[in-house]
Amino acid sequence: NAAYDRVEQRNPEAKKYRRFLTDTAYRESGFNPYIQNKAGAPAYGYFQFMQDGKKWDNITRYAGTDIETFRNNPELQIEAAIKLAKQFEKGFTNEDLNKASKMGYNKWALLAGAWLAGNGGVRTFLRG
Repeated sequence: NAAYDRVEQRNPEAKKYRRFLTDTAYRESGFNPYIQNKAGAPAYGYFQFMQDGKKWDNITRYAGTDIETFRNNPELQIEAAIKLAKQFEKGFTNEDLNKASKMGYNKWALLAGAWLAGNGGVRTFLRG
C-alpha cells in the first residue's frame, strides 16, 4: 500500500487501476515484489512480468530496466503495470467491449483476461 500511495502521489491516474492491480498482485505473487515464478517461467515481481531476452521483454518494454532493478523497485513495478493495463485497454475494440458486456463481463474482467492471454486471447474467448 505504501508503494502504491507514492505512485498515486506522482501519477493521479494510478488511482483508477489500484483495485485491479491490487487484486492482480495478490493473485500473481502474494504481494511479493521480489518473487520469481515458482514453476520456472521467466516471470518476476508483483505482477509476474515476463522477461527472458528472447520471446518476452515486458520488463524492458514497460519498466525500461533490467530484471534485478525491476524486482528491487516495487514502485517501478506498479508504474509498469499501469502502462501495461493502459496498453491492454487501448487494444480493446468497441466490438470486444460490446460482446463482453452481453456476456456479463466488464472492462476489468477483460483486463484480467488480457493479463493472462493478451488482447488476442481475450478476443478469441469472446468470439467463442
